[in-house]
Order: sequence, then structure tokens, then C-alpha cells
Amino acid sequence: LLGHPEPVCAHVPLVLNEHGARLAKRDGAVTLAELGVPRAFAQISESLGLAASTMAELLAQFDPQRLPRQPWIYRA
Repeated sequence: LLGHPEPVCAHVPLVLNEHGARLAKRDGAVTLAELGVPRAFAQISESLGLAASTMAELLAQFDPQRLPRQPWIYRA
């Protein structure tokens, strides 16, 4: 109505820890700095069903249609 393009939005499901609880720093979740960038990319991409070790690889494979519809478990 305002003459701007319609925004593109996507629902991103909740990320859970290995026990099925919401992943949160206050509950002892590790930060990317603590994991180290290469390890963090590998673990996040594996959790999403991708095989990437760099941001470029992750972005090349990323497809919002492949995101899980239900909460997914991040395995540290």
C-alpha cells in the first residue's frame, strides 16, 4: 500500500539443546567464540543437514525451503 516491495519473511524454528530444552546462553550454551569458527560452521551446517565448513559453502547450499519446520536439536 505504501509503494514498497513486499518483505520476504521466513519462519525459523526454535533451536533446542541435546536435552530438548530451548538453547540459551543462560543455560550454559557455548558461544561461537568458544567453539571456534570452523567447528561452529561444521556443527551448525551438520545440524541443518548441510555439509559446509565456510560461510561461502553454507550460503551456496542454503535453501530456506530445506529448513526444518519443527524445532531442531543443536548437538555441540
